[in-house]
Amino acid sequence: TGGSSGIGFAFANKLVLQGYRVILLSKTEEKLITACHRLEGMGFKNVSYIQANVVSPDDLERAFEKNNLGKIHLLVHCAGVLEICRDNDNPGTIISKKLLCVGVNMNGTKNVVTASLPYLEKGSRIAVICSVAGLVKFPGGYEAYGGSKELQRKWCEQNRKHFLRGGIGLTMIYPSIVRTEMVTKSDYLPPVCSLFPWRDPNVVVDTFYRDITKGRKESFVNLGERILGILARVFPKTFEWGFKKWVDWKTQ
Repeated sequence: TGGSSGIGFAFANKLVLQGYRVILLSKTEEKLITACHRLEGMGFKNVSYIQANVVSPDDLERAFEKNNLGKIHLLVHCAGVLEICRDNDNPGTIISKKLLCVGVNMNGTKNVVTASLPYLEKGSRIAVICSVAGLVKFPGGYEAYGGSKELQRKWCEQNRKHFLRGGIGLTMIYPSIVRTEMVTKSDYLPPVCSLFPWRDPNVVVDTFYRDITKGRKESFVNLGERILGILARVFPKTFEWGFKKWVDWKTQ
């Protein structure tokens, strides 16, 4: 999902190279057609697409039934939105941004995984693109995005045992700042974004795919970010205080 651009497209590229038959899913058909043409232009033939909106369970169910998916060996859920809350946003705008992020990032995850379950079998695997912002509370307007990603993370963690009972694995993926349209086309990014390297989606996908094939529960870009994720969960309040102090010092 989210396969027409960004991390989703990078994953599609990686998977066709590995011999998968890849089906892209997104809500905009024009972008899906363009993405398929790009992959086909590289010589890849095992690519098709499904147009569906991840916020609609009925839309997903109809689309899956119509396309007769068969068995899904690997579901990679990348669809998401980024909304930044600004200091001059009124309360109504902030609420709207939070609702949009929760609708796509949290409910979209639940909808996609639920709709896919009839096509997942023992040995299948789910990979969900979460976010470091769901582990670490980024200052500077990330409350809508980060809050939705925290809910997404908790939903995945709570439901992992249910998937495992059916022999279905789950890898939760934690990118930080990746150079995708979601970020580069944003009209505003908080100063904290300048403190971290902007990574190429194809490079991070290589790491994520390796961890998926190894059956790992979580995947981070590098060891440093994995350690940050552990500290944020073990010492949440202390880490949040220290992280905010560091960001304030670096951006003043």
